[in-house]
Amino acid sequence: MREMTKHGPGRVFIAVLALTLLFILFVLPFIASNKHLFFGWIPTVWFVCIIFLFVWAVACGIYLYRYWPYRDI
Repeated sequence: MREMTKHGPGRVFIAVLALTLLFILFVLPFIASNKHLFFGWIPTVWFVCIIFLFVWAVACGIYLYRYWPYRDI
């Protein structure tokens, strides 16, 4: 974690993860009251969590394969 906080891309990565976690803690309970189904079978909460998984996967992929400080060792 110390390596991530020492350079800009690591701070951006941590900020993206922190924002999505705050969204899950404070906004997702309000979304959970929505009874809408996506594609006819995915509840709204599951759909939002799937989107978060994609956001986290993209953020991890970009950070680890482009900006990881020790990738050349």
